[in-house]
Amino acid sequence: MPKKPTGYKLVIDGFNDTANYYIKIFPMKNTLLLLIGLFIAQSCFYQNAGFNETGSMPDSSAILDIASTVRGLLIPRINTVHRDAIVPPANGLQLYNTTTNTIDIYRNTQWGHLNSGHIAANIVYVDSLADLPSPSGGGITLDGSKMYIFSGFVNISPNYLNLNGASLRGMDPGRDGIIIGSQV
Repeated sequence: MPKKPTGYKLVIDGFNDTANYYIKIFPMKNTLLLLIGLFIAQSCFYQNAGFNETGSMPDSSAILDIASTVRGLLIPRINTVHRDAIVPPANGLQLYNTTTNTIDIYRNTQWGHLNSGHIAANIVYVDSLADLPSPSGGGITLDGSKMYIFSGFVNISPNYLNLNGASLRGMDPGRDGIIIGSQV
């Protein structure tokens, strides 16, 4: 008959491997505790996590890899007042702004809106001069069928704006505006 290992079986499940260890009880309890601690510590060195329905491994380039074919990611939902109360916001912090119904991202020293995948085709989010139509002859002629929503101060100098019937709006009157010239 084959001889079975004796002692306690300690199973350590990690992201990359599964190891089965048999530990024989030694007379010294401290040695046993040290061995168990070393084995458990081995599983604590993994640097990323995956949440999915298939059990697949997380991508090694991501700290968090979320995959689903039937569900989405719900990021924190905060109104503008509570968003502005976050001090100091981390660069790259993202949230869904319930006041403006936009995804906001903190960049450098100000909050901005995600400028891709706009829900309404007639809304233009303006974070910089590049978000406006190209200047022609010193003027920037806006599309009269659109609403331009400014986030932060946008420097358009040395140009001027021709509204052409377009609507302008800022998200926060104290923090949004248009700069014409070099002074705020």
